[in-house]
Amino acid sequence: MKTILIADGERSIRKALHLCFISQGYFVFFAKNFIEAQSILKSIEFDLVIYDTELPGGTALDFYNRANEYCEAKFIFTSAFPELTDVLPVQQVEETAFLEKPFTISMIQNTISDIFSENLPIAV
Repeated sequence: MKTILIADGERSIRKALHLCFISQGYFVFFAKNFIEAQSILKSIEFDLVIYDTELPGGTALDFYNRANEYCEAKFIFTSAFPELTDVLPVQQVEETAFLEKPFTISMIQNTISDIFSENLPIAV
């Protein structure tokens, strides 16, 4: 069973993704900010991190770089600003993807399927 960390400041997104992933048999954990996400990521081994690039407390690139020091999770970055793909490791690093907000549940499900089959990089 795969374990997912959803790091997003919007409660409605966390709740919708939780319902989706729980029904598919995933273990799901949440973080509302950079510090909380980092703390949780250090204590649990995750298969996937879905990270909102606008989380308070630090940049998505800082989070990704720090996470890679102690974690082998795959990453999906989300943002309402598609130009951020230029500063994120989405195009350079396998096992990362980018989803532009707003996204649908089917978009994220397809991205997760792709990321675990390693058909990457992906920017949606």
